[in-house]
Amino acid sequence: MNAYVLSHTGLGDNLYMVGAVRYLLKYYNVIYFLCKDIYFNNVKLFFKDNTNIVVIPIDSKREKYSCKKIINEFVYKNNDVLISGFRSEEHTS
Repeated sequence: MNAYVLSHTGLGDNLYMVGAVRYLLKYYNVIYFLCKDIYFNNVKLFFKDNTNIVVIPIDSKREKYSCKKIINEFVYKNNDVLISGFRSEEHTS
């Protein structure tokens, strides 16, 4: 079983999620971690030592749409979606 993880998508928030994502590998084969495209290269470095953590960029200008699209297109049976933090309709950061 795999998991898609979506937290607040600021760079600092992504940094705080490193420990949680690594912990989740006890329970999942692969973790797909969504992050803003503008932080993709930095966040990829957080997990470069582990091929079971895949960083997926989302469009930072259309964040909500991009997240929905990725989750709807790529999350299949036997995958979990884990969302951390409040996300309002107007959330753009």
